[in-house]
Amino acid sequence: MNPIDTLKTGAAGLAEKVTGENPKLFAEAIKLVQGMPGGFSGLTKQFQDRGLGALVSSLTGKAPRQTIKPEEIVKGFGKEKIDALAASAGMDPKIVPEKLAGILPQIFDQFAPEMAAK
Repeated sequence: MNPIDTLKTGAAGLAEKVTGENPKLFAEAIKLVQGMPGGFSGLTKQFQDRGLGALVSSLTGKAPRQTIKPEEIVKGFGKEKIDALAASAGMDPKIVPEKLAGILPQIFDQFAPEMAAK
């Protein structure tokens, strides 16, 4: 099984385990990451380019894990992507950054080992 198929399978099970989070939002966030230029590496670069390098290091295990603030989510993803995620998940765009702050570490936990293996 290739890494993307493994991730999709793991994401389906993980979405059910993420308590208090919207599984549809989780699935849409995974699709967003996969669809980004460069995939997960592209996401980490985008966050780094937007001044969130310390957050990326924290999420990839290269530094102690820090709490993610909703405003960092907006800064990292961009308002347009937040709005698109909200629409595809059927959620209010105002609450998506807060929900993604809880989901993003799970996404990094899924993708970061693949990135480290390269």
